Amino acid sequence: MNTITPNMPPARTDIAQANGVAGAREASSVRRQENDSRPADVSQNEELVTMIQNHLDRMNIKISFSTYGENSERTAVIVKERETDKIIREIPPKELQKLHMKMEELLGMIFNGCA
Repeated sequence: MNTITPNMPPARTDIAQANGVAGAREASSVRRQENDSRPADVSQNEELVTMIQNHLDRMNIKISFSTYGENSERTAVIVKERETDKIIREIPPKELQKLHMKMEELLGMIFNGCA
């Protein structure tokens, strides 16, 4: 392992390697990002989607996406139990979605001179 001097921050790969197996995967990812600035190709994206889907299947959850906002420009993620369709978490929560839409409405009134 590399020695760290007080004036030198640790390398990201050193930190990831110190965290064990998960860290090793992260270190590999960091090295790949440092060495290759090209966007991932389609096969890598498909492989990543398959890995994520397999992980979600094991956890018995599903993820869906929805849009909100005046022009549906915002995206929300909904995490549900696969069998019961019960919502586990919504990101951002409905309350924040409503707040965001209300703030946009108020900003529109202020800048349009309606307030």
